[in-house]
Amino acid sequence: MSLIYEDVEYTATSIIPHLADALQDADIDSRVALSSYDSSFSKELEMLRSRQSRVFVVHNSIQLAIRLFTEAYKKGMTTDGYIWITTDAITGKLDHVNSSVITLMQGVLGVKNYFKPRAQTSDFIKRFQRRFHSEYPKEGRRKPQLSSFIAYDAIWAIAKAMTKSKVSGELKKMQNDSVIDPLFVEISEEVWSLLDGIKQSNFSGLSGEFFFKDNKSSHVYAFQIVNVVGKSYRELGFWLPDNGFSKSLKRKEGNETSMKILGQVYWPGGPWSVPKGCVSPTSEKLLKVAVPAKTVFPEFLTVKKESDYKTSAEGFSINVFKKVLDHFSYSLPYEFIPFNCSYDSLLEHNQMRNYDILVGDTSISSGRYNYVEFSQPYTASGLAMVVPVKSD
Repeated sequence: MSLIYEDVEYTATSIIPHLADALQDADIDSRVALSSYDSSFSKELEMLRSRQSRVFVVHNSIQLAIRLFTEAYKKGMTTDGYIWITTDAITGKLDHVNSSVITLMQGVLGVKNYFKPRAQTSDFIKRFQRRFHSEYPKEGRRKPQLSSFIAYDAIWAIAKAMTKSKVSGELKKMQNDSVIDPLFVEISEEVWSLLDGIKQSNFSGLSGEFFFKDNKSSHVYAFQIVNVVGKSYRELGFWLPDNGFSKSLKRKEGNETSMKILGQVYWPGGPWSVPKGCVSPTSEKLLKVAVPAKTVFPEFLTVKKESDYKTSAEGFSINVFKKVLDHFSYSLPYEFIPFNCSYDSLLEHNQMRNYDILVGDTSISSGRYNYVEFSQPYTASGLAMVVPVKSD
């Protein structure tokens, strides 16, 4: 898994460490910090495309995300086999981007903050949109997000607390005296009074019921899981800290950790089946598999030269080799290369340096251990005798 984020201070120091900690079991193999000042993301994306991981978790601004997905689209990184997951910083802005951006993000799985609009919230949104449109007519009809409502409620909480504390009086006195000390933020009785007033806040705000419990905000965050398809996105379901994944916000027992309950996901490139998320690096050459051109036991290995450029092989040894590859989470392209000498000659003359692996009916001996490493044997070592059966 690769973590892509915007190279700004508040992201790198506050959000990314927590995100990386939450994803520690997912084996993050690379972290890429993008800057809005970069002229092109070409080098960074080429580096990511050359790696085995095809799972990308993206946390940056919508402006940077548009540039990122534009470049990824050009490089074929939004096709079959890739998985893109975006955080609320991007997913929460999908309602405000045009159709060309949605086209670039087909198959993206997004997480966004969710809250059920209240009557006063809907009224606030209408008033906000009217005023915003009158002041910025060319910007379109923008809609504030949950973070805006929480910030609005926080300002109200501070304002209410200041009217009840001595801080407002002190500030007015300083303003009247024309003496505003930037270091006024000293821990004084007035400041503690303001802090206590904020912690005692209890009112119905735009984001919901606003109050504190154990010095922490009591706001229960619900996250909506969406899937970018067509001209917009599909709402798959929700995730709650105490309940896990669910199709609705109704309380239920247990903690559902699997997304299967949300139904099928449309992935990049069009498939409904879950991509492996890991493939062979694009820069990697074919695995060179040495096979003996002549064998004593065809049941173990038979080599056929189909053309000047292609060799095929079959038999028990090849079947075992292919079964091992099936257990990999990514594809590993290979080619069979025949050799005409004996196993000992191949090893003793250091010819194995021309190959990556050897597949055959090779016996494991102490002398050969000096040159190569062996996989597990097909059967346990031992001696056996073959004798004719005599009837009594």
